[in-house]
This record gives sequence, structure tokens and C-alpha cells, in this order.
Amino acid sequence: MRKTDIKDKLKHSLILLAAMLMNIALFSSCSDDDGGNDDNGGGGGVVTPTLSIDPKTSDISFSPQATEVYTYTVTTNQPSWKVQVTPSDATWCKVEKSTDGKGFTVTAEKSKTSDGFNLATITVTAGKATPITIKASQYGWDEKVYVAGYEYNDVVKIACYWLNGEKTLLGNGTDESTANYITVSGDDIYVVGEEAGKACYWKNGEKTILGDESGISTAHHIIIDDDNIYIVGQEADKACYWKNGEKVALGNGADESAAYYMLIDEDDTYFVGKETEKACYWKNGEKVVLGNGTDNSSAYNIAVSKEVVYVAGEEDNKACLWKDGEKEDLKNGEYTETRSLFVSGEATYVVGTNYQADNSLAKYWINGHEATLEDSGSTSSATSIFTLEGVYIAGSANTGSTAESACYWLDNKKVNIGDGTHVSRGNSIFVE
Repeated sequence: MRKTDIKDKLKHSLILLAAMLMNIALFSSCSDDDGGNDDNGGGGGVVTPTLSIDPKTSDISFSPQATEVYTYTVTTNQPSWKVQVTPSDATWCKVEKSTDGKGFTVTAEKSKTSDGFNLATITVTAGKATPITIKASQYGWDEKVYVAGYEYNDVVKIACYWLNGEKTLLGNGTDESTANYITVSGDDIYVVGEEAGKACYWKNGEKTILGDESGISTAHHIIIDDDNIYIVGQEADKACYWKNGEKVALGNGADESAAYYMLIDEDDTYFVGKETEKACYWKNGEKVVLGNGTDNSSAYNIAVSKEVVYVAGEEDNKACLWKDGEKEDLKNGEYTETRSLFVSGEATYVVGTNYQADNSLAKYWINGHEATLEDSGSTSSATSIFTLEGVYIAGSANTGSTAESACYWLDNKKVNIGDGTHVSRGNSIFVE
């Protein structure tokens, strides 16, 4: 073989070897590239889908009042993410994405059960990232909280009451009406107030008119005692009470008077109110004057503890408390009213409202020390107090741009019961 042919064959073999090596290198490069594709379609290495939330919680719980709000931030390398609640009938649990799409909040509706609890699962997903779950629970009410008052229907105010936040209308919706006091005896719910200018009461929603047709009347308080129904109020500007529907006069019969509250303490019966614009109470029919005799005054609530008579009211537009006739001013220099009183051991609670130039503020006093109820907004009122393993205070408050709305405070934590759209107010509270 010629030397030239040998050189040509060697050159050809080297070219084939170089081509094979290039193919191997190219194949290896393509294999690495294909293996590096992720959910985003990128290349250049393996990318693991990630998903996390902050704070990192796996369980959240809600009170029956549903005042809690849980806020989360979501971080992921996936194009999008979503959050949902299961099962589908767990409508009490609400999730909402933030407007910037970077997180979500979890809230709940008020509980509608007095026993057991609600359960739900919140799941956050993003592409092929491992899902995140949060278990949500809500316990039922330990007690029944009744609040009586009214709600405007944009035309007139309508008497109503709320049971654990669920509203029951009492008024007919046409005539002006309001509910002033609520109590429960056995399985029966009693509410007193007025409708169309006439004193009345509702027993389990059925109305009974108390006032006659000749004058304006109203009912402020009710007591169920040994199958007798006592209802306190006034008719034709005269203090009175109705015992099983029969009216009994309290005042002297000549001067204007009003009665707001009744107390039966062993063998003694008390009615508290005013006559000739002077605070007073009647004990077993005998009137006891409380005011200084000069300034206008009124008494709204009474309690007896360790043989001491406590009366909450106001004199010269200032909240005060009388102890066996001795007055203690609760608020000086500003128009303030009191509406309810409770005495427990050495603690005396009084609730009321402080009226200022452009707003009003719900207040309470413990042994004479003033405090403002929390989260009461720019306009609020406190009207009634009840204690049962906690201090409950009924009234109303607005928050931000919402209308003044019925609410109550449990140990100074507000629970909204009005819808926030229509003006409403709680006048009385009862808990069992």
C-alpha cells in the first residue's frame, strides 16, 4: 500500500473519532438539560417546587363570638397558589386572599350551636409544591346571651332581641317599638317595652298590651316571682306597675312620675324612679327621696347588699350612686347618665354613657373608678349589666364607617350583634 493511502485512511479515522466525541458531548448536554426542566419550564439544573406560610401554624381556634382574625403571608416559587376550605358545608369558616395576592386571612361566623364544635380544614396549594393544611375549630356557646333592644328598618325602630347574635324581631315593623328589658323564666322568654306608644310585653314573641287607650305608656322592667308577673313603667306620665295585667299606681297621683326598676328582697319590695323630677324609690309603698331637692335627678336601678341600699342614677345631669341615701358623684363636669347597677361582695359596678360635644362614650365604674369600654368607637353607649362567670355589659357602638350597632362586652371584650348597616341598640342583657 502506498504511503499516501495510509495517511488518507488515518486522517479519515481521526475525523470519524472527532465526530463521535462531539455527538457524545452533545447527547450528554441534552440529557442534563431535559433532566433540569421544572414546572416553570426553566433549564440549567433541578428546581424543587416550594411553598410556605408565615406564621407557620397547623391549628387555629375561634371563640363562639368569632372575634379572631388570622393573617398569613404565602411564599412560593410557583406561578400561582390558591387556598380553600373543606368540607364544602363548613361555611362558618371564611378565607379571603389579600388584594396584593401575597397572603390570606381566616375568619369565622358567630357560632350557632350551644354544644359541640365546628371543624374545617384550610388547604393552601401551589403547583407541584407540597400542600399546607391548617385545622380550624370553633367551640359552641357555653351560655345563652340574650340582648333586647331595637333596630331601625330605615323608617322606624323595631323592638327585637338577639340570642347569641341571632336576631328575633318583635315589633310589627310599621309602628315605632322598642324593647327595654329581657328575662328568661324556665323555657319562656319575656321582653317588655312599648309599641305604638303603648306599654306591652312579649312572651315567646306573643304580644300583650298593658297600657289603656287613653294615654302614652311604656314598660321598663319585668320580674317573674311565684307565677306572678310584675311589670314596671309609667302611664300618662304617672309611675305604676302591672301585677298580672292589673295596674297599681306608685306616685302621689298628682305629680309627674316614672318607675324604671323593681327589686324584691326577702319581704321588702322596692321600685325606683322619680317624682316631680326628683330621684326616689318606694319601699313597700313608702317613698324615699334621694335628690338634693334643688337639681333635677332620676334613679334607674337599685340593689340591696348586706342591708345597704344602692341606687344608680343622675343628678344635675351627672352620674351618681347613692348608698343608703349618701350620694357619690361618678362623673363631674360633664353630662353623664347611668342605667344599670350590680353589687357583688365588695365590688359595685355601674354602667352608663358620657355625652360630649360631638360624641358619646360607653363607661363603667367599679367602686367609683371610671373606665372606658374597649373598642367602643367614636359613638357608644352602655345600658345594662349582668354577671355570670364574667361581666356582661350591653349597649351599642360604631366602628369606622359603620352605623352605631348593638353589641355587648364580655369582660371588656366587645361582641358585635347588630349588622353594622342599620342603627341598633342593646338596652338589656340576660345570660343563662
